[in-house]
Amino acid sequence: MNGFRWPAAVLIPALLIGGIVLDREQRPEPAVVADAATARTATMAPADAGASLWYCAAAAIEVQDRLTIINTTEEIRVGEVTLVEASIDRSEIGQPTVVQSVEVPAQGRIDVVPGELMPGDEAVSAVVELNGGGVLVERTASVADLGATDRRPCVSQASGSWYFPVGATVEDAREELILFNPFPDDVVVDIRFDTDLGPREPEAYEAIVVAGRSAQRLVVDDEVAVVERASGRVEARSGRLVVDRVLVYDATDDRRGLSVSSGGSGPSTEQYLPGGVLGEGRQVSIIITNPSATAAEVDIEILTPDDFVVEPLERRVPARESVEVVLTATSVDGVEGRVLDGVTDFAAVVRSVNDVPVVAERRDLVLPGANRVPGLQTTIASPVAAAAWVIDAPVTPGSPSRIAIFNPSFETIVTATVTGPGVDQTVELGPGSVRIVSLADITPGEGGAMPLMVTGSAPIVVERELVFVNSRSSSIGVIAE
Repeated sequence: MNGFRWPAAVLIPALLIGGIVLDREQRPEPAVVADAATARTATMAPADAGASLWYCAAAAIEVQDRLTIINTTEEIRVGEVTLVEASIDRSEIGQPTVVQSVEVPAQGRIDVVPGELMPGDEAVSAVVELNGGGVLVERTASVADLGATDRRPCVSQASGSWYFPVGATVEDAREELILFNPFPDDVVVDIRFDTDLGPREPEAYEAIVVAGRSAQRLVVDDEVAVVERASGRVEARSGRLVVDRVLVYDATDDRRGLSVSSGGSGPSTEQYLPGGVLGEGRQVSIIITNPSATAAEVDIEILTPDDFVVEPLERRVPARESVEVVLTATSVDGVEGRVLDGVTDFAAVVRSVNDVPVVAERRDLVLPGANRVPGLQTTIASPVAAAAWVIDAPVTPGSPSRIAIFNPSFETIVTATVTGPGVDQTVELGPGSVRIVSLADITPGEGGAMPLMVTGSAPIVVERELVFVNSRSSSIGVIAE
């Protein structure tokens, strides 16, 4: 047995006063966002800002994929969407570019389908520029042959480094990286991988030149063959860019799903993953990447909605390597992992106890089975907490889609409020607590989509899980300034 429940009347005072359960008095308070420049995760500009700027390296990987531009304000937003072809042929010069003018109604949304504007088989990268704040941009990607869909926010900042703890090139998996340079000057990048079979530094991925205002599509399988885990690091020698990873499991081995995700660009000493789920048919791992030259000593803390106390998992992550931690609800033959008896929903905090910053990502593979929607979910951890978040809620009646709200403070009780058109729900979170809110329960019965604001009386972290007909997706929310 790895955990036990304390009565709430005993647990909360213990956490607030003495921290007798897990030495919580020694924990630092969570990193908090000061402004968009320090967020290191997607951030929506305030409504009174002069402009909004969003980047989508993998704006489309198939012809039916789309960008959704969501206006949360009472004023019309106008601007441009610039589309750039992301070619596999790295020798191509002068890649096709299309600029599309857009107008987004007040409290409205529009879809832009890159495949309709740039016909062809290549992936497409995009920049979305609008004349004011309060705008959120998401991309919906799909693989039609699998019936797999992934939806998540684009990013609001470029970076000189991107980290992808999750990756795979085994027989039933395909991985790609899309490098997008939206700026005028060239960027030179190196790409390296730490795998379950050791380090890989492909010669073809050294000193890659990504020309200004261009994009490249790299098939990782061609250079890093047949590994179950391929944790990637994309590091620019100078300049900034945007990088997305495309990961597909093709159902050959019961694993099926799609993840199209930007990487982590903000290594930190604390990483937050609010929305974990354990149960039958679920394969859950947390992969931790250490990009620095010093080994990281990390604790992985598991926190649950019902205050089920779990002893922290301790791991050493060597310099410039990654470590995978497998979590299971019960013992599984042939699987080495930490069994968390009695845990279903959970939040995870990855904390570096020797102050060496890391990047964490959770991988959830849900296998086919009765009453289960199969799919792949990957979630890059948030390096920060914030007092306000925005998520888009595209749900249908009866959908198990949901949000997880986590209080990373071990000293403060937080009141969190979820608001939107016809929505106003409040939940209380004790210190170090997570609460699950069903989107189907709080959104109007006719379904559809709406932006929701999640605000806390103190900083919180929010994760959204979307469950579609044949697939699923999860991502950290977008910070609302």
